[in-house]
Amino acid sequence: MLHSVNREQTLEKLGFAYTHERLPCPSIFPNLASLDLVGFEWDAHWLAQLSRLPQLQHLALTCCIGPKLLLLPALPALISLTVRLQSRSTLRVVLWPTLPALQELTIDSPADVEILAGGELRDLTADIAEGPAGLAAPGAAAGAEAYQPTAATPCAIHALHVGANHVTIDFGALPALDDLSLFGCDEVAGASTLAGACALRSLRISNLKLAGWVTELLRAAPASLRKLDLEGQWGPQLAEVIGGMSQLRVLALDAFVGEDDHSTAADAAQDIAPPADGVVWRSLSALLWYDKVPLPEGLRHATQLELLSYRTSIPTLLELDLLATLPALTCLWVRTTIESISEEERICRVLHRHLPHLRQATLWVDADDSGFWVAGDALLGIKS
Repeated sequence: MLHSVNREQTLEKLGFAYTHERLPCPSIFPNLASLDLVGFEWDAHWLAQLSRLPQLQHLALTCCIGPKLLLLPALPALISLTVRLQSRSTLRVVLWPTLPALQELTIDSPADVEILAGGELRDLTADIAEGPAGLAAPGAAAGAEAYQPTAATPCAIHALHVGANHVTIDFGALPALDDLSLFGCDEVAGASTLAGACALRSLRISNLKLAGWVTELLRAAPASLRKLDLEGQWGPQLAEVIGGMSQLRVLALDAFVGEDDHSTAADAAQDIAPPADGVVWRSLSALLWYDKVPLPEGLRHATQLELLSYRTSIPTLLELDLLATLPALTCLWVRTTIESISEEERICRVLHRHLPHLRQATLWVDADDSGFWVAGDALLGIKS
């Protein structure tokens, strides 16, 4: 429970478990820079008061109840926004001029998400007029009428992480986007516009089954893309598209294949791996091969590969022969089920004997692959 607070106090960070009767008026904290609301029942009139906080830079909302359409007020200083929805509401985020300084946007929703550029702000007037009471902040309609979109609206977003049933987005409005994650999405309208995100370096896609929009998205990937992390189920068509992505330097592939069915895993290798003659192999510096699927034959053409992580029980002679053909390989991470220190040491000695050019050989048994990404980022000159 919050007691009276002197306006002279400089409270800058507030976390609050929402109870409607006790939620304080935001304006009593004029210096607030960070706000985290949990269990929030969407109240557009209350949210509108956040516009009066000139220093609010970080906002996190976990919303349990809301109307059919959710809109955000103008927050000119906000640089980080996280919205987690537990209701099947449509969240509409208008970037300009509502959120001109926004750099990081994270959304997790079981329904629909619309991320709109400023040129579409004029459409909000009708939504406000026809929607339920309290849908938008007071004066929002007048602001929409007064705003005249220019040919180009500056969007500062460099990190975007979205999980939703249906996502609508124009990537051409996000020229500064550097890091993109899409998880659990059944459909992404605007996937073909990804080429417009001309600064994109990292892309992660995760879903039980990767639908046709993923193929469309990867075909439109800009030349700036360096990291691709795919998790889900896919077939030869998507594998062929990946094989043609010569701009990639770091690739992680995790196809959901039955761990105990070795015949299925062997058959799946032909469907999920990029073709052996794909240009992607010649450009890779790092590969994370998650599954018990046999190492792909395309590795023989990975002459620039420096870092490899893959999963096996004990490295076989076939695997070692394949790895020995990689002239640039200096760092090998092997995920295994072996937990004996003496056995690990023996396997490492075998690895170094067959692969004398290795500088580092690591055996690991848990599912944490953060070390691979740190090393992969280092190869790209990126600070993790």
